[in-house]
Amino acid sequence: MKIRFLKDISFHVNKGEIVALIGEIGAGKSTIFNLIERFYDPESGEMCLDHLSFREVEPGIWRQSFSYVPQDSQLFDGTVKDNIAYGLSSVAEEEIVHAAKLANAHDF
Repeated sequence: MKIRFLKDISFHVNKGEIVALIGEIGAGKSTIFNLIERFYDPESGEMCLDHLSFREVEPGIWRQSFSYVPQDSQLFDGTVKDNIAYGLSSVAEEEIVHAAKLANAHDF
């Protein structure tokens, strides 16, 4: 198995901009996301948020700015409602129903 490393990656995201990482399997999308989410640190280089090194920003605050849509879906033990509300400390029933409808999951 050939191991590839990311090299010379640089990009800038403006405030309010939405960015999607797409590409072939093994292109580095997950690696970039794991670096952005601070699941591990880069071996070299620097990542910044508003000109602050990502090491100076609390991980929880940093992670509020990012979303991840995995290639493989996973359901957790519990109801569909539990899965929709997963990770939210408080959410209204109407918000769960709305999300289920948006995902075409309301009928089941």
